[in-house]
Amino acid sequence: MGIAMNEREREIDTAIRKARRKELFRLLWESRLAVIGGMHLCHADSERLERTAAAFKAYDIPYLYPCHCTGEAATAFLRQRFPQAVQPVFAGLKISF
Repeated sequence: MGIAMNEREREIDTAIRKARRKELFRLLWESRLAVIGGMHLCHADSERLERTAAAFKAYDIPYLYPCHCTGEAATAFLRQRFPQAVQPVFAGLKISF
């Protein structure tokens, strides 16, 4: 059972929740550690691969874990561009930061 709130209290509660959510997103953005997952690059042309690499460089992503739908060619491209960042991915992989 929740606490009954009047309209003004609901507005304040909503504002607080939005501020907390905004702060959480800011903290997550500032502490980005990795891109993990299928990057849907298996059919990407060279222009798209270049734009993707430029974005990873601009965002200063320390670790890249390209999964299945990234594609072997795109993974090799990323590994060539970011040899220290691209990490192997396999079933059962556990990642700790």
